[in-house]
Amino acid sequence: MNDLIVKKEDNYQLTDTIISELRLIDEEEKELKEKKEKIREILLKEMEDKNILKLENENISITYKAPTERETFRTAKFKKDLPDLYDTYVEFTPVKSSLLIKIK
Repeated sequence: MNDLIVKKEDNYQLTDTIISELRLIDEEEKELKEKKEKIREILLKEMEDKNILKLENENISITYKAPTERETFRTAKFKKDLPDLYDTYVEFTPVKSSLLIKIK
């Protein structure tokens, strides 16, 4: 799978083949995610109804987690209200390069 980017006139472009392939993969991925989410919802309801906390075998482990509250820190508000204090505690870490692919 080389030469996925070709030069046409003075611009670089993706080949039609890779565009089609990415679209197909994206559609399949969306369908699989929807199927997986439906199964998760059904399993969650059944585990709640049957009061099951864990199902496990050699292939899979499913653990029920009860509803709870999450503590969150409102970073944007803190930064706005106390910018000097925010700057004292903020640190930057390197992030490796990556690609963002949006299928339209």
